[in-house]
Amino acid sequence: MGLFEKKEKKELPAMELPDFPSYEGGFSSNEASNIKQAVTNNEESPITDLDIPEPTEKKFEPIRVKDERFEKRKMPQEIKIPDFKSSTKPLRFDRPSEMPIFEEKPMERVMPVSNEKTLFVKIDQYNYAIETIHKVKSKLEEAKEILRNIEKVREQEDAELKLWQRDLEEIKNKVMNVDQSLFG
Repeated sequence: MGLFEKKEKKELPAMELPDFPSYEGGFSSNEASNIKQAVTNNEESPITDLDIPEPTEKKFEPIRVKDERFEKRKMPQEIKIPDFKSSTKPLRFDRPSEMPIFEEKPMERVMPVSNEKTLFVKIDQYNYAIETIHKVKSKLEEAKEILRNIEKVREQEDAELKLWQRDLEEIKNKVMNVDQSLFG
């Protein structure tokens, strides 16, 4: 169905980077030399060669914008709320004729678990315990199978012994018959 198929990635051709615009230095050669002289001069000597413009104070006046949202709106006239008549009869609720009676059972007390030690088991120990349990289970299955085999062998032996006992009884009876007929 294609739900989990890997989508083909289309590789786009590599784009060329644009050329950087040419940048002319922000200082003219005259200004650059003035800056070099100012830096190399002694810090105590005042700098007078530079043309530093003096700051001027400019006052800005706020612009007023006419907004319809803030224009005066007409307030609605008086709103009339309808009167609801209250009933003179008090509300009554029917009570059930019989309350269900619950049997009171004594609470069973559960012995609290001792909080002396919290049980923490290392993962290695847990895995070892799981492996040991699986080994014990397999040994028990082997023991059950061996017991079944022993029971089968015992049943076969019992059947064989019964056959031998029956054969011995037959031989005994025949010997008794021969003894009575010859000596009896």
